Amino acid sequence: MSSRKRSSRLPVALGLGVALLASPVVLPSSASGADTGVTWDGSFDDGGVPAGTITGGGTGSSQYSKIQQWGGAGTSSLVTDRRRTAGSTHALKAVLPAGAAREQWISDRTWTPDATGSVESWSGFSLYLDEDWDQGKGLAAEVNGSSWFIPAEWRSTGKDGSLSLTGTSVEGEPRLELRRRGAFADGLGNDKIDAGPLVTGSWMDFVVHVRWSTAGGAVRELWRDGVLLGRKTSSNASSTAAHALWVGPAQATSITHTRTTFVDNVRMGSSYAAVDPARDRAASTTVTAPSPSSSPTAAATATPKATATATSTATASSTPTAAAAAKSAATPVATSTATATSSPAATATTAPPAAPAPTASSAPGSLSFLGDAETGNTSQWCDAHSAVGLTTVTSPVRDGRYAYRTEVRDGAQVYGTERSELANGPSLCGKDTYTVGEENFTALSVRPAADFPKYSHWSLVAQFKGPHTGTPPLQISLINDTWAVLGSGRVSPRPRWTVGALERGAWNDFVIHAKWSPDPKVGWFAVYYQGQLVVPKTSTATMYLDDGVPTPLFLSVGQYRDTAPTSGTAVLHVDAVKVGSTLAAVTPPKL
Repeated sequence: MSSRKRSSRLPVALGLGVALLASPVVLPSSASGADTGVTWDGSFDDGGVPAGTITGGGTGSSQYSKIQQWGGAGTSSLVTDRRRTAGSTHALKAVLPAGAAREQWISDRTWTPDATGSVESWSGFSLYLDEDWDQGKGLAAEVNGSSWFIPAEWRSTGKDGSLSLTGTSVEGEPRLELRRRGAFADGLGNDKIDAGPLVTGSWMDFVVHVRWSTAGGAVRELWRDGVLLGRKTSSNASSTAAHALWVGPAQATSITHTRTTFVDNVRMGSSYAAVDPARDRAASTTVTAPSPSSSPTAAATATPKATATATSTATASSTPTAAAAAKSAATPVATSTATATSSPAATATTAPPAAPAPTASSAPGSLSFLGDAETGNTSQWCDAHSAVGLTTVTSPVRDGRYAYRTEVRDGAQVYGTERSELANGPSLCGKDTYTVGEENFTALSVRPAADFPKYSHWSLVAQFKGPHTGTPPLQISLINDTWAVLGSGRVSPRPRWTVGALERGAWNDFVIHAKWSPDPKVGWFAVYYQGQLVVPKTSTATMYLDDGVPTPLFLSVGQYRDTAPTSGTAVLHVDAVKVGSTLAAVTPPKL
């Protein structure tokens, strides 16, 4: 695992000298009534743009009050050749040339936060970054602390706050975060929610639920592609000034080439169902938001440079799950009559769907490796290495009588790093756990202690590694309390698929289903987390070629973290490690 450091934080202020064009226009009642629960429809289907702009068609808009342009002459137009859903008649095309900083549309609909959380909103929208994004220095280099990108904001026209969807760089990978902006006195800084990878050539759907407050009673939730990514209860309004939704690109003036952003299906309303950007506004079926009372399960799994575009008419399916993140055609919506309301408690009535049961033909299957601690020692593994001790314990356990207890401390190193791991592989005992062409399921359960540190740098709990691979082709990583699967360490930027949120003092269950191959057209993997499919089958190279020969892999579990920051003592229990031929063979019993 590389020890490279994260880029510096993005600036919270975008600068001065902005020009606001056009004047407010009253929202007609017909637009707000297009969908039950829609309080403001900004889907660009009127075919006009705010008066005063020099590009685009039409002379006015019943949806947006103005466009803010700054740092150069950006252009806006409404187009029909890049739409999120079949029922959409127009999408926004916003083009920023070199040196231009902003082309953002400001909603006519406003709200005023208070100190008690009495104001609530749901917002939904879809973003598409065109292929001209990935040029210049490359996407990873141009979405970082000095070359920031903001495609959506919830703020007033006179102040910088309060929330923004912001592009940043994590271990060299361009990602999005829902973060606070402005002055907050609680000491939590940006208090961000990871919004998954920033990708080009593929629609990204977002739903944001906020109970607005400068003090108590605040709630903030984020969904991407139908998946709940996180929930925060820190204050989220930096002032009680009137706020609006701003959509469209804002970026650093250091960008030296043109970048094109598309936006569609923008709505505000009283529920997830009302604002869900993955469905046409005329759809008669409704969706229920994945439960915010359950643990956030996964971020979007789209990989960089995806090319599929979803344009089919919405069809009935299940409540949005992580599998929705892989959609590239028909947009699923739920047939359930239950509709999420503005209350987080109400959305909790719908439980997340369970992982698909294995078929009868594949159950129960067989095991090729068992590392579940039931011997009462570490003898199931070829090697156990730790600078401060690695033992078996009788409590807590995930399954059976025993589990492994791993511990790492600042400065206590083995093999030159802070680690406490169990390993099984050809470099240690001549055993190949994973060989080319093989398909299997690997399960492991980890339980971070209640005081487990929050890592801002890399840390990992599982590696699929060869004797000379260096950085492994697959690993389960942890950063900023978010689990992720990292792919090949021999490509840049390194592929990353977010899995879910860390749960302290509880068992975190993982199952990796993979076909092992160095050929990205043959190799693939899928991930189950907490019994749910969170990363659908994803094609990628799952092995390396060394001197033209596929390198067999072994499994390593436990703790392995960056030595650069001072992180404190970390205790992690590991149990129920199995490799088998079916999901049923390796899945631990329900808690």
